[in-house]
Amino acid sequence: MTSSFLYFDLFRYLYSGVLFSRAQAIFPRHLLLASLSFVEEWFLCLVSYSLLGILFDALYPDILYS
Repeated sequence: MTSSFLYFDLFRYLYSGVLFSRAQAIFPRHLLLASLSFVEEWFLCLVSYSLLGILFDALYPDILYS
């Protein structure tokens, strides 16, 4: 849970900085924040499924490699 807050703080810091200064002129602020939260959610989901796969592989290697 703490990592999601760290990623959100990182995205918020990058969004307030120079990185999104040109994008602010094109896209409204709420659309950029929504896209960042979608990317964060997708990334955390990918990481959790990867860790679950590694755990499953460590516990039951004979199922995957038989």
